[in-house]
Amino acid sequence: MAEQKETRERMLEIERMLEDTGKAKVDIIKTIYGGAKIVIGRYTRFIKDPTQRVSFYYHEGDITMVPML
Repeated sequence: MAEQKETRERMLEIERMLEDTGKAKVDIIKTIYGGAKIVIGRYTRFIKDPTQRVSFYYHEGDITMVPML
């Protein structure tokens, strides 16, 4: 029982760390194809059309796409 409690506490700690989406981003250097899914924390964005050289990041409740320069 003690080991299960310890494991649950560790799982909650890891989930809290993963929820910190302030610095998270996904850089697409070549191409991301339609049907792909971007997940940042508990937020998800489905990609409809192929896109090249973009970054995805969490901003104000949504995953935002910006071109890479």
